[in-house]
Amino acid sequence: MIRTTMETLAADEHIYTNVIDGWVDVLNMEEQYRSPESPHRLFFTPSVLVGGVLLRHTYGFSQRYEMFRSNLLSEAKNSDDIFNIRSFDMVFFPILQGVHYFCVVFNFKKNTIDILDNIERHVNVDAYDNAITDLKNLFVHHLEQVQHPSAEMLKQVEVRLLEMKWRTKENYIDCGVFLMRHMETYMGGGLRGWFTGLTTESETQKKQLQMLRIKYTGKILLGEYNLNKDDIVEQMDALNKLGDEGKAKKLDEASKTRKERLLKY
Repeated sequence: MIRTTMETLAADEHIYTNVIDGWVDVLNMEEQYRSPESPHRLFFTPSVLVGGVLLRHTYGFSQRYEMFRSNLLSEAKNSDDIFNIRSFDMVFFPILQGVHYFCVVFNFKKNTIDILDNIERHVNVDAYDNAITDLKNLFVHHLEQVQHPSAEMLKQVEVRLLEMKWRTKENYIDCGVFLMRHMETYMGGGLRGWFTGLTTESETQKKQLQMLRIKYTGKILLGEYNLNKDDIVEQMDALNKLGDEGKAKKLDEASKTRKERLLKY
């Protein structure tokens, strides 16, 4: 992941999909250390749904399923366990629709399909331009192909849109941060017992989202899977050696040129 991509985690920037990909790696790795009572969760990247998978007016269902299946295989990295999804309790599909992120969660234990979306404007599933329906049909078909025991039950389930108290009407730029927080904290119980720490839409919430951007930057850059972790640590040490004044100057210079770098990317 290049520097420019990570810089979209700075305040008031729309987060690039590569950042979400990195976050998915972090979450899948952290699942190895989950507590015995926690559901076993599997996270895919937004890339599973690219390449025409959701273009129902361009491709037939069989063509779109083959694209979907191919994308699943690619993300499974030749793991039959992941491809067949037998050992997991929940599967998360982050979706980028236009410039807006949201997430769809399939829960095999509770037989539910939930939409996690920070924007309050959506009033029902139909507001997502068939994306939810198409994903459900494709994924259930895949479950049938691998003879998953939950396939038939999920086929009958109605998708529900969770109405969280921290949803927003005005904040569109932080949808990527909300997505990351939702994926990190949602354990499949609906609204009951789901704690994100986020307040209702307010200045306080904006500050919380900014702190999450900082937190997630550190978790991605310093995660075990990051092959460049040692280089990052060296650069951080070098920055700290500049002292408070030197460090502030360096960070200010980087902030002033960030917009220019993002426009070139």
